[in-house]
Amino acid sequence: MGKTEFHLITLGNSLIANYQKAIDDSKIKKAGMG
Repeated sequence: MGKTEFHLITLGNSLIANYQKAIDDSKIKKAGMG
């Protein structure tokens, strides 16, 4: 596996993690507000 492939996979994983964290945060905020 080349360095470019590895970099893209790492970048993709971090984007997915950030996206899921944002969804979780919004759920927590809605639950707290409601």
